[in-house]
Amino acid sequence: MTVLLNRNLEPPIHITAIEQTETYAIDRGTNVRLSTGSQIEYTKGKRNEVHLKGTATFDVKSNKEKELLVVAGETFIKDIGTIFTVAANDPQKSIIVDVTEGEVLFYTLKDKGLVIKKGERGMYDSETKIFTSLVTEEKRETEDKPSTLKDGLNRISENKEQNTSGDQNRTREQIAPKNVQEMFFDAEPLANIVTQLESLYDVKIEIAPEFSQLPINISFEKEEDIEYILTIISETLSGRLYKNGDTYILSRE
Repeated sequence: MTVLLNRNLEPPIHITAIEQTETYAIDRGTNVRLSTGSQIEYTKGKRNEVHLKGTATFDVKSNKEKELLVVAGETFIKDIGTIFTVAANDPQKSIIVDVTEGEVLFYTLKDKGLVIKKGERGMYDSETKIFTSLVTEEKRETEDKPSTLKDGLNRISENKEQNTSGDQNRTREQIAPKNVQEMFFDAEPLANIVTQLESLYDVKIEIAPEFSQLPINISFEKEEDIEYILTIISETLSGRLYKNGDTYILSRE
């Protein structure tokens, strides 16, 4: 993939939101809402190339003659007529893109990246150089998918009541200790959750490296199957769950 950057003679424009969130019209049909402390630099030309440090929401009207290219760290976000938010507060670690309307292309010079559509989030790990796509809470609710792990487990429990014969065959390792009433994690990295699940259920769980630091909001009650819990986590991350011997493995699809 070849990316052509602006190289015209016009001086760059610098904008910083110092004390509060500010909205700027950087071009006809392109508005940027800068979060406090965030800044952009751009030069007007045939292609609007905006360099971002911090967090900003871009509201872009479709304009094939003058498309927008946002540069955040080593990543590029190319709009396709849309509204999207880029969080590049620490680009040496990660860049996050949330799409509210339309779709964007999220990539680097060495990776073709992802097409992120309305209601989706794209994450780029600057250390592993890996892109990850997630479905946001809003889109999950729209598609009538479980919005939390507990919601998903409740639905699965309804199905289990229709066929209880399999419960008699569950091993002790699959059922949480009876002294555990409920566990709740708020934006906890998946790696930390997995460590606690391994201890609680006495099982071995392996997860894809790109999933390890993803923040997860989950809650579940006692006596829930570890396999059902991992299945919901896998579906939430659009991943794949399978078992190799005694080890559960959560990988990318």
